[in-house]
Amino acid sequence: MKFPLAGLGLIAFTAVANAQVPDPNVLERELQKSGVYMTATAKSQFRQLVAADFALGAEKAGFTPDQSSKFTNSIAIGNIRVVSGGVAGFYVADDGRATGPTSIPGNATPLVTYLLSFASPEKVGVYLQKFSTIKIEVQPAPPRDYKIVINGEACQATEKSEYKVMPGESSVNVSRPAMPACEWKGPIAAGQTQVVPCKL
Repeated sequence: MKFPLAGLGLIAFTAVANAQVPDPNVLERELQKSGVYMTATAKSQFRQLVAADFALGAEKAGFTPDQSSKFTNSIAIGNIRVVSGGVAGFYVADDGRATGPTSIPGNATPLVTYLLSFASPEKVGVYLQKFSTIKIEVQPAPPRDYKIVINGEACQATEKSEYKVMPGESSVNVSRPAMPACEWKGPIAAGQTQVVPCKL
């Protein structure tokens, strides 16, 4: 099952005070805690996996068919937000269709419980196992003034230096000013880690 994708967000939650202020979304927060960086392609696939799994049990959890469809598509494009109002606010799904957004109250158990179950550390960990990991070991590490390009995508140099990619063939290029580039290319299976040592 595939869903339209846009942007790099996962499930995007937006808090509303005097104005709408972006708040770190739950799924991405777990990724940030892990210190793992996901390439854009991996993030897209991550969202598709979450959306597909959400769709499987949404109606059983109490979502109407229309709510299930809109929340599924909105998860896939990273457009679930929480807004103030009522007793506990609302989770709003807007997939961009002409029929407009749909929402559920923030205290609508078990709907909210089901939605947020996909943001749990355990669930996120299961999804991450479906990807391959590239561990880049740069020596000397500090300062992080080197550039990392994975599969043609410029990636941020992070403290943990672990990058999730799609299983299969990957390429890595790490460069530092006035130093020869460090390059690696090869296949990586799902759930496996490829260590790329770079002396720069």
